Amino acid sequence: MIYMNKARKQAELSKTKASGLSVVDKVKLVDAKPPKKVGRPKRGFSDEEKAKIEQMAEDNCHMDTIALALGIPLQTLTDNFRGFISQKRAEGRTILRRAQRVKAIDSHDTGMLCFLGKNDLKQSDKIEQIHSGEISLKPPAIT
Repeated sequence: MIYMNKARKQAELSKTKASGLSVVDKVKLVDAKPPKKVGRPKRGFSDEEKAKIEQMAEDNCHMDTIALALGIPLQTLTDNFRGFISQKRAEGRTILRRAQRVKAIDSHDTGMLCFLGKNDLKQSDKIEQIHSGEISLKPPAIT
C-alpha cells in the first residue's frame, strides 16, 4: 500500500485512470493512512539533566549511579548517553592526571612521583634477590 499526502493522492489518481486500476485500488490510494507509531515516545532531556550527567561522568560515576541519582532508567541512560558518558569520563581522567602531575612536580611530592612512575612508566619496586648458597632438597635426618 502506498502512503502519501492528499495532493499526491489526487495526482496519482489522475495518473492511474489511464493505467486501468480497479476502483478498490483507487480507494486504497485515496484513503491510505500512515502506520501508527508503536512503543513509548522518546524521552527528552533538559539542559539541567544533561549538565548533571556530564558532571557525574567527569567524576567517573558508574552508569547505574548516574541513573539512580537522576531517576532515569538505566537502559534509557545507556541508549541515549553511552558515547557521551565515555567521552566525559576520559576527559575527567585527563583532568585528574594533569592535576596529579602538577602537584607532584611543583611540590616535589616523592610519593606522588613514585605513584605516577609506577602507573605511567610501568616502574616497579621489585627487589631482585640472588641466592648464593646451595639448595638442598634432601629432608633433614631424624634422630
